[in-house]
Amino acid sequence: MVQIIDCGAKTLPRDIDVNIQLSKAQTELSTDLSVMVFVSASGDLPAGAGRIRYYTSPDALFADWPPGTQAYLAGRDFFAQSPRAKTMAVAQAFSVPQPGYLRTGAIEQNVATWKAILDGSFSIAIDGVSETITGLDFSTATSLTTVASLIQSALRAKPGGGFSGATVKLDGTQVQITSGTLGDGAAVSTLTQAASGIDISGPTMLNGREGTTTPGYTPAGLVSELALIAEAARCSGRFVYGWALDERFRDTQDAGDAAAWMEARKGVMGLTSNDPLALEASSTLDIAAATYAAGLSRASVTYHDKVGFYPEVSILARMLGVNYALPQSVITAKFKDLPGIPTVGLNETELGVLEKKRGNTLVAVGNNARTYRSGTMASSSWFIDSRIGLDNLVEELQTAAFNVFLRNGVVPYTPGGSTLIIDGLTPTLERYVGNGLLADRPVIDLSNQSGVGLVSAYTLSVVGVELMSDSDRAGRLGPPIRIDVNLAGAQHSVAIHINAFE
Repeated sequence: MVQIIDCGAKTLPRDIDVNIQLSKAQTELSTDLSVMVFVSASGDLPAGAGRIRYYTSPDALFADWPPGTQAYLAGRDFFAQSPRAKTMAVAQAFSVPQPGYLRTGAIEQNVATWKAILDGSFSIAIDGVSETITGLDFSTATSLTTVASLIQSALRAKPGGGFSGATVKLDGTQVQITSGTLGDGAAVSTLTQAASGIDISGPTMLNGREGTTTPGYTPAGLVSELALIAEAARCSGRFVYGWALDERFRDTQDAGDAAAWMEARKGVMGLTSNDPLALEASSTLDIAAATYAAGLSRASVTYHDKVGFYPEVSILARMLGVNYALPQSVITAKFKDLPGIPTVGLNETELGVLEKKRGNTLVAVGNNARTYRSGTMASSSWFIDSRIGLDNLVEELQTAAFNVFLRNGVVPYTPGGSTLIIDGLTPTLERYVGNGLLADRPVIDLSNQSGVGLVSAYTLSVVGVELMSDSDRAGRLGPPIRIDVNLAGAQHSVAIHINAFE
C-alpha cells in the first residue's frame, strides 16, 4: 500500500489512558402559567386545533378581531393593564354543527406559476364520496384568492351535498377546503394525484397530500367546547391557565358550569356578572351566590354594572403578570386599578353584600383612588393571589422533583435517596420565600424570653425508608414527602386608634 501521509514521529492519543465522554442531562421545564384565554362565542376560526390563537401585542389581536367584536373588547382591557402577563389567547367556542375541512400546507405563492396551468387535477373525498377534479384552468387567475375561487367552482360542479356546498378559502399561505355539509359525518380527505391532467395536489402547488383534516361535529355545550380549547392549546405546545368568557355567557347556567369544570383543572376561571341581584342579600341564584355556595376555589366573580367591559380580563392580566423568579414580586389583587374600565357606583351596604358572596368589583374610594375589591375567589378560604401563587409553587416543585430523577442515574431506596429529592425541592421553596408568597410566621411562645417564636415559612419531612411496606418497595414507590408552608398573606384593612393629649 502506498503511504500517502508520512509525518515521521507519531504520538498516541491520550484516550488510551484517559477516556472522557461528554453528555448533557435532560432538564424538564416548568409549565408557563401566565397565559390567559378569552373564549369567544363568535368568529371565523376553524373548529380544529386552529381554534385558538395567541397574541403578545394589541395590534396583532385587533388585526384579527375588529372593533365591535367581544374579543376586541377583551383584548382592549387586557393590553391596557400594566404591568401584565405577556400573552393573551383568543379561542372560539362553537354552538352550531360544524363542517369537516382540510387545511393544506403552504401553497405555491407565485400567481404566474398557477396561470401556466391549463389542465390541473387532483382527487378528493368529501363525506366519504371520492371525486376526481380535472380540467382546472388558471389562466385567468389574478391572485391566489382567484385560484381558490376557481377550485371552489370545480368542486361545486360535482353532484352531492358535500361537494355542491363546498367552500375553498385562502388563509394566509394555506388553503382551507370545507365540506358543504355540517355535523357528525362531514369530512374532507387529503388530496391525491388524479389519473390524468397536471397534478396540483403535491407540495409544489396545492400542497394537500399531507394536509390537516378535521371532521365535522355537533357541539355538545360550552363545557365540552372548553375541553376542546384546552386540547387545542396542547396541540400548539401551550397551556392556558387563566380563562375568561364572552359576554354572551354572563349570568347563565353555562357560566356556572364553566366555573365548576375549572375546579378539577389547574387554572382559574374569571367571570363577570352584570346581574344586579348580586347586590341583594336575599338572592341565592345569581352567579356570585351560586359559585360561593358551591365553594369553588378556582372561580372568581367580578360584578360590573355596565356591559362592554371585561374587568375579569384586566385583573387576570395583572395577576398573571407576576414573575415569581424575582424577589418580593408577589402582589395582592385588592387595591389594583383596572385601566380604562369605569368604576361601579356602589354604596357600602351593596359592597358588603357582594363581598359576603365573595364577589369582586371596581370602586372609587376617597378622592380619586380606583380600587379592585377584594381579590377573592368564590371559595371563602381562597384569594386570587394565593390561588395563583400556590399553583405556580406546585408546578415548580413538581418540575424540581422530576428533574432529580432525570439528572441522577438512580435515586436509591435509601435515606440518601430521599435526601436527594429534598435537596432538589429546597431551592424552589427558598425562592418562594424570597418572592414573598411564603414567610416565617410569628406565634406566641412563652418558652421564649420575648414571648414570640417563629414558625418556619416551610418545613419538609419524609417517611422513613424502614416504614415502607414490601409492596411499596417492590413497586418502587418512594417514601412520601410532606411539605408544610406558611403563606405570607396580605393585609387588606387596618384599624388605627389615635390618642390625643394636651
